[in-house]
Amino acid sequence: MYCDVLGFYVTDRLGNGDQEMLFLSRSLLEHHQVVLAPGRAETSASTINQISFEIETLPKLIDAFQALTDYGVAGMQAMNHGGSWSLYVPPHATTDLDLSQSEELIREQTELMAQQTPGSKTWQEWRQDFQKRMNLEV
Repeated sequence: MYCDVLGFYVTDRLGNGDQEMLFLSRSLLEHHQVVLAPGRAETSASTINQISFEIETLPKLIDAFQALTDYGVAGMQAMNHGGSWSLYVPPHATTDLDLSQSEELIREQTELMAQQTPGSKTWQEWRQDFQKRMNLEV
């Protein structure tokens, strides 16, 4: 339904069998906008695990984090995925992201993390590979 009716593409898979997570996007420029994950009862209203929204720059992400903190939002977890920086509620298993650090230090740590992660690709490489897989042009 997500692909055939709503126009999403499966951009990536994590795990296998009953434990496989599916990453879906309607954009060839985004790794995922929706994540479908196992573990919910068949009677659950949805299997959507995550909906992602893009914030244009790291400084805007830092500002959003501070604004949400000031607003009293609890349970947020900032994370560094090596290819993106995120805020999660509730916490998600990945590498912590300390938004109190300088933008330069965050970028350096992220580049190092991506270089040390087997199979890691730049966004440009991922987008090119995905476009080839989908036989689509942007």
